[in-house]
Amino acid sequence: MSVRQALAMTISPLVIRLVLGATFLWAGLGKLNAYDTVVGEDAALLANVGALGGPKAAAAPDAPAGPQPDATSTRLINSAEDFKTPVSARRLHTEVTLRLLRASKPVAPMGDASATPRTLWPAWLSGSRAAQLAWIVAVTDLGAGICILLGLLTRLWSLALVGHIAVGIWLMVIGPAWASGEGVLGFLPRHDPWDLTYWMSPLWQLALLSMAVALACLGPGAFSLDRPLLGAPTPTGPGAPPRVGRPL
Repeated sequence: MSVRQALAMTISPLVIRLVLGATFLWAGLGKLNAYDTVVGEDAALLANVGALGGPKAAAAPDAPAGPQPDATSTRLINSAEDFKTPVSARRLHTEVTLRLLRASKPVAPMGDASATPRTLWPAWLSGSRAAQLAWIVAVTDLGAGICILLGLLTRLWSLALVGHIAVGIWLMVIGPAWASGEGVLGFLPRHDPWDLTYWMSPLWQLALLSMAVALACLGPGAFSLDRPLLGAPTPTGPGAPPRVGRPL
């Protein structure tokens, strides 16, 4: 292997690991430590799945006496009228739980009331399960960030991030455009193509997805814990030493 090839296989994975690891470590810590305010229907949705709380959170209204509905239901036990003042919720719930709860509601395509409503997220993964998934997402962000920075089980965590980012792109970009029935090519948001503020987030998600795929293919590189633990990859291709196999 030439010096140029050795540098490419060492420096490239390291740079990708630093960017991906730092990004998801920051995202995971933010989901766990930061709080946002919610009000009205959003607050009621989170209260009904037990996702409200924080340093300055107001107490959620008591549920009415009598039999309680299924815990996985998103039917409003509390309503928007119960939350006229802002309450605090952990960011993992405002970014993940709330998005999943909204995505599980059927949406009729715009301009066609007779069309079958479309849902972006299965109902059986909504309700209280959405709050549980939010915790899984936050822990995944944190774990992936730390392990990718260290180069530990890099390919496994990269594949986990590929699925994680792909679901995020579906829920935030492609899914809403498809559900509206007015997406460009059926799946892209119909928006001003030169609006930098709008497209910054989707393009950053696409860049993260590309980096995760590239890292899963390249591996962690030489400066990683995977190298001493799992060993160096076997050279292949022209100029590589022949493999010594067990005699038949």
